[in-house]
Amino acid sequence: MLLHDTALIYGRYARKTLRSRFALFFGVLMPLLYLLFFGPLLTDLPLGGEGSSWQVLVPVLLLQLGLFGASFAGFTIIIENGCRWPPCRTRSR
Repeated sequence: MLLHDTALIYGRYARKTLRSRFALFFGVLMPLLYLLFFGPLLTDLPLGGEGSSWQVLVPVLLLQLGLFGASFAGFTIIIENGCRWPPCRTRSR
């Protein structure tokens, strides 16, 4: 049951995201803008070993995007259910 519900919710939001060209455009553009704007700032960063700052920046950026994307994924579901913050009031059904 949990897997079925998860698949339904994932499918709904995946279709919603894929229909929105704006979301797709900025979903691809934001990591590139992060690299473009913050990459040159970190080129003179002493890492203490061999390798460039780009070898640190790119994996950390991907990790950051993955963690923040996963942590904010449920906010849309909470908002659609009518939760008002603060405090989150439960509705009687």
